[in-house]
Amino acid sequence: MIKVCFRRSILEDLRSFLSEASDAFFAVAYVTCSGVKLLTPYIEDIPLRVLTCTDYFITEPDALEMLLSYGADVRIISVRENFHPKVSYFLRNSEEALAIVGSSNLSEAGLTSNIEANILLMGEPDDDIFRQISDYLEELWNHPSTIEITQSFIDKYRKAWGRYQRKRLRIIARSIPIRPQERNYWIFITSPENYRICVQEGLWGVQYATRMIKKTKPGDLAFFYIKREEKFAGPFIITSKPFKDHTPTWPDKKYPIRINIKPYKTHIEIPAKLAVPKLDFIKRKEKWGAYLQGEMREITKEDYRKILRTYKQKHKST
Repeated sequence: MIKVCFRRSILEDLRSFLSEASDAFFAVAYVTCSGVKLLTPYIEDIPLRVLTCTDYFITEPDALEMLLSYGADVRIISVRENFHPKVSYFLRNSEEALAIVGSSNLSEAGLTSNIEANILLMGEPDDDIFRQISDYLEELWNHPSTIEITQSFIDKYRKAWGRYQRKRLRIIARSIPIRPQERNYWIFITSPENYRICVQEGLWGVQYATRMIKKTKPGDLAFFYIKREEKFAGPFIITSKPFKDHTPTWPDKKYPIRINIKPYKTHIEIPAKLAVPKLDFIKRKEKWGAYLQGEMREITKEDYRKILRTYKQKHKST
């Protein structure tokens, strides 16, 4: 007998069945790192196939790379029509089958917080409905327009994905209306992985409610300093007062004291070493890395402008 349930969120159902499944098939419109991480402990030890697409550059290259590292078999489908299946997840073992027909993609928001609608079908693997769903998914998997994902594909896709994200940031930045008479200027210091999450989620966060984060206000401007890559990226405008949120967002720590941010006017990335000789807050230029430690620091309006001018001068000379 088939059991039918309605779910707004499917994360716990997925985790529960994955812990007992002998194989799994995900056919989703897009995949993000945040979604893969929520299921990581449950998908490392079972045969998993994931079929997704790269339309609109929503699927993240790092998420595809993570799936490959866990041994998943991943394919991209490229068809004229939008790929947006509503049969999202199909799992089974020798005694049970579970199909989720709904709107949740493989992302943190899709699995937990978005307004979603999903129907869960639970029954025996030989039930007619599950044979039909399995046939449908196999047809998609073997579609002539599918491409098997390799590291080479991911490397090429990452470049195109990065260009699109920079273009998107420039478009978003044009819509920012805040122009306060007085503002503060900041550098947010973080890793490449956390920087990408900050941009994607529109968030900046720190561990503790320090004087600096308390001083931030809507309209302030900031550049990111991205460690390891040693570059400045931005600018971004702060769009909220500090607030507390303990939702896991970054991979290393919670950073519960947060502010909302958005791109501001344009988006630039520049090697930090090009701007360092001009920045007043860096007193000992040969030890410039020591001035970019911790989580954030305040800078002057003039130093903020010098980073912008360095970028313009670099591109004017080239």
